[in-house]
Amino acid sequence: MVGLVRCPPLRVDSDLDRRLDGADDLDTIVYAVAHGANTPSASEDTEMEILRVDVRYHRDQLRECEAWLYKETDLRHQAESLCTLVSTERNMAVDEARALRARTRRGVSSSCACCCVAPEECRYHRPLEGWDREI
Repeated sequence: MVGLVRCPPLRVDSDLDRRLDGADDLDTIVYAVAHGANTPSASEDTEMEILRVDVRYHRDQLRECEAWLYKETDLRHQAESLCTLVSTERNMAVDEARALRARTRRGVSSSCACCCVAPEECRYHRPLEGWDREI
């Protein structure tokens, strides 16, 4: 007894010794050492590989969707800027048309006023030189 206390055996776990004696492949050795541990079986490895492939596929789909989203966002910004530019140009054209209409109205009203006044008194009506000459 005194010898056992001074030099105890290397392994004291007799159950572990028994389990290791019967182990002949890696799975049973791991099971013997870590009794009750959840070691994945071969079917779980296959399932994990399938899940990895799925994850890769969905990551690729995500990247593709993000690229399309960025492209659509850029197109939307371009369309908004073009709409703003066209709207500005349209407003400028409308303002110019209004100014031309006002100028034309003033010209017409002054021409009408000239018709009521003798041509020599009208400051807008100047007879063309030589209009009465024969050709």
